[in-house]
Amino acid sequence: MKTTEKTAIAAANGILMSDHGTVEHGDKTLVLTQDAYPTSGSFPVPGGATYTGDWYEAHAVDAGGTDYRVIWTDVDYETEDESEACDWDDPDYVLEA
Repeated sequence: MKTTEKTAIAAANGILMSDHGTVEHGDKTLVLTQDAYPTSGSFPVPGGATYTGDWYEAHAVDAGGTDYRVIWTDVDYETEDESEACDWDDPDYVLEA
């Protein structure tokens, strides 16, 4: 998807795209509406299992305005550089909110 299309998705949802970035999920581009933040607990994952532990999470929207939870569970808590804590381009879970 071209940058102008990503900017249009963000603008349609009242978001400044440069603020938080985007994530590709399947055939959709999701625009993050916030910075990812660390959290913990548990949440249901596809297939009926439950993930329990620590993760980073951010809210996102697609071009149609659908809300998503974008979740990164493979986290390197030993790094001092948060930009290297996860593979930010490849979240572990994207769940419709």
